[in-house]
Amino acid sequence: MFRAWHEPERVGKLASLVIVDRPGLKVTGSEMASLGLDPARVILCHYPTPDVSGSALRHEIAGGHLVAGQLLPAVERYIADHHLYRDNR
Repeated sequence: MFRAWHEPERVGKLASLVIVDRPGLKVTGSEMASLGLDPARVILCHYPTPDVSGSALRHEIAGGHLVAGQLLPAVERYIADHHLYRDNR
């Protein structure tokens, strides 16, 4: 959820956000507003994506589980090289 981000109001003022549809979910303008997003500053991207949850991936990585095949190899390598998501609270 956007409101849980670090300084969401500042992010919303500094940048437009791109929202990509997830399988089975399509975001509407009223839903964006209820999430604290300004629909005028959001770019909706309707593009087929895999059914992968970022939260679930971070949880798996934090637990030391392999996520091979769920991320591009370069992304997986970057996460490992920078020790990201090891403390996923």
